Amino acid sequence: MLERVSKQQFEEQVDTIFTAVWDTADPMELRLVTVRGIFSSPRNEQFAVEFLGELERFLGQGVQRLRHSTLGEMEIFITPINRDYKGFFYEAVFNYIYDPADIDTSGGQS
Repeated sequence: MLERVSKQQFEEQVDTIFTAVWDTADPMELRLVTVRGIFSSPRNEQFAVEFLGELERFLGQGVQRLRHSTLGEMEIFITPINRDYKGFFYEAVFNYIYDPADIDTSGGQS
């Protein structure tokens, strides 16, 4: 399971499928539709990702186990944010604070 997925890694996967998986129900496909930067500095990265899910099934707010063909398996906290004729939209917000020891001398993350 990946420890951290960066904004750039998510951006490279826009319009691809993530699969929500559970032990007791059928998997559900979620399409990554948007990656939006919120704030970034050498010590901090904040961004949000938005998924589009099925119209017929709904995911409540909470931690979901997602699988992706490139990024692997991850657990993320998602929140339903909208619904239209295409389906339900969900958002996950990431806030990474980097250890100063992990920052290189050029001001970027190592």
